[in-house]
Amino acid sequence: MSLPTRNDAKPVDVLLTDYAMGYAQSKSGSHVASQIGTVKKVKKASDRYPIWDKGDFWRSEMQLVGRGEASPEAGFRMSTDTYFCDGYKLKKLVLDEDVADSDVDLRLATTEYLVDQALLKRDKVVASEIFATGKWTGITEETGVTGTPSTNEFKRWDASGSVPIKDFIDARESVRQNCGHLATHCLTSWPVINALTIHSDIVARYQYVTGGGVSLEQLEQLLGVKFIIGGVMENTAKEAATDSLSDVWGKHALFLYVDPSPSPNSMTPSAVTTFSWSDYDKMDATGAAIKSWRNDDPDGEWLRVQAAFDCKITAQDAAVFHYTCVS
Repeated sequence: MSLPTRNDAKPVDVLLTDYAMGYAQSKSGSHVASQIGTVKKVKKASDRYPIWDKGDFWRSEMQLVGRGEASPEAGFRMSTDTYFCDGYKLKKLVLDEDVADSDVDLRLATTEYLVDQALLKRDKVVASEIFATGKWTGITEETGVTGTPSTNEFKRWDASGSVPIKDFIDARESVRQNCGHLATHCLTSWPVINALTIHSDIVARYQYVTGGGVSLEQLEQLLGVKFIIGGVMENTAKEAATDSLSDVWGKHALFLYVDPSPSPNSMTPSAVTTFSWSDYDKMDATGAAIKSWRNDDPDGEWLRVQAAFDCKITAQDAAVFHYTCVS
């Protein structure tokens, strides 16, 4: 054996200070809760908001009036609904002795972990509120099947003989007939997108242009919607147990109308509105803020992420839900 060996020259391996490997999802674009519908910053944890009656706005009341005749009178009704921003928190203590004895930035790593936890929780809450059966009663939901579709069913898009292009056209039109606007967005997940990009009907539209490959932009152009793709994963196993991973956003699709330029006085419907309590510790529209404070025994610094928001279906007739789009 030649001397000195590698271990003699470098007896102790140390942590790199400019590289680390982890599984944070916050930087991957997987979290989509803040992209869905309208995010409304609010100054109070709870309050009311007005709802104008659709039937009154859509009823034609204007009449032909002769000279000298009085103008007919009309009006419209208003109701109200409420929101309540629930609070979510999580904290971790970063010990001074660990910081002093570590080769990595523990405070930065802890902040990344807490933010990732906040975004994961937000996606889980929003998904449970809007991405499930029985939520969108304004338009009858559709269920994907592998056999011959019946009433309120469609053939799953990874099954032979399915017609996703027609299904998208029908879904967009269904939203228009109920809220007055074609569905502009489709909230879904990567298993659904992957099935669509290799579907024979869709590939056939581009096979002589791109050699058969279909990009997300081409898919959006063909199907007439902007995709919101939820890609965040969740581990449902207990700590130290074997990981049990699943897609938070499942294998479904929600077609919804999103106002392209919402304003405080907008009179157009919004399928989903997330009320974010921005005055609570100066949180931004994402609904999360980091706070820190000292701890004296043991010596260290507490880091806490907190969020206060309420995701509401504000127009049940501005979206239609397609359940189990792929197997």
